[in-house]
Amino acid sequence: MPIERRVLPEHAEPLLGLPYPVIVHDAAVQVVDTATGDVRGVSIPDLEGLAAAVAMARCLIPVQLAPQEIRFVREVLQLRSGELAGRIDVDPATFSRYETGAQGVGEQTERLFRIFVCATLADRLPGTAFDPRMITSMKVRRRAEGDPWPEMRFRRVRVKTQGTVADQWDATPLAA
Repeated sequence: MPIERRVLPEHAEPLLGLPYPVIVHDAAVQVVDTATGDVRGVSIPDLEGLAAAVAMARCLIPVQLAPQEIRFVREVLQLRSGELAGRIDVDPATFSRYETGAQGVGEQTERLFRIFVCATLADRLPGTAFDPRMITSMKVRRRAEGDPWPEMRFRRVRVKTQGTVADQWDATPLAA
């Protein structure tokens, strides 16, 4: 079966467990059977890196995190619910209620959560500048039912760190 790989100018990735798609630019590779024209699949390079960039970017957007986003971010950090609760000094049962939506997150706890997430992910995303003051001065807006979700668009960038050059996902979402 002859195949062709095409880099897509834009691809909406719905498989990250978020209530909205993440759109990647000039990175997703579509595999096409050239004999039939059938699309065999789409792959995204460094999906773990994309998830980390999405988590950090979302924590820098001043709109209240939804339960699915809190769970997504915890999974990106590769922590169990109780572990993350302990890191931000929240009762594990309370943190579990945040993830299920049974209880809302208070503004101070959400700020601490965001700072912890961004500080933890900063090492995985060396090309992304993070200053905790971005979050401490942030006014987190409640997301009302029916409000649109944040637009999440990403592109890979070339980053030079410690003498090496590598491609990574930019944690600064692109403008729509």
